[in-house]
Amino acid sequence: RDRLDASPTPPRVVLAADAGASAGAVLRALDALAGAGVTDVAVLGAPDASEPDQDALPRPP
Repeated sequence: RDRLDASPTPPRVVLAADAGASAGAVLRALDALAGAGVTDVAVLGAPDASEPDQDALPRPP
């Protein structure tokens, strides 16, 4: 089967974060994936907002 676009398809990743994941940990994982050339990433879940985290991003007012 011929492909119109001969460029390689970049890998696609689904990153699942459990309730205990920190925002910083998710961002570090995304940064590492981007450094490896993976730019098509979906993130499932969210950092747990019920516990304070030093890596957490500030919440908007």
